[in-house]
Amino acid sequence: MDLGVYCLAPIVHLVGEPKSIVKNHYYLSTGADGQGSMILNYDNFEAVVMYSKITDSFFPSEIQGEKGVIEIDKISDPKKVVIKYRNGEIKDLTVEHKFETMYYEVEEFINCVKNGKIESDINSHERTKQVVKLLTM
Repeated sequence: MDLGVYCLAPIVHLVGEPKSIVKNHYYLSTGADGQGSMILNYDNFEAVVMYSKITDSFFPSEIQGEKGVIEIDKISDPKKVVIKYRNGEIKDLTVEHKFETMYYEVEEFINCVKNGKIESDINSHERTKQVVKLLTM
């Protein structure tokens, strides 16, 4: 179940748990995720996610809306984020990282331990349970 988490967690973080899902997956002979896809249904929109360790894609992730699209170069390790408006305007939302992505995860963990916290304010237990629920449906 480690594969789909990289595309599901950001969706749950942004818009919460979906009302329903349609899921398709392929397991490797070891029982691990090979690839899969999901359609997450919300009240007024849907989210489509695809994930694979069998194949590679070089297409960015997109959040599409009525006024344009937010394009994220790599959802699990974003380095470049832009809004592309329908009128052709482009706005760069990229935030420069001083360190690799995993550094920030470890830093948050260390801060939680130092401050005696058993739950991160960034990634709550509830959000983690929502993502695991989607992965195990």
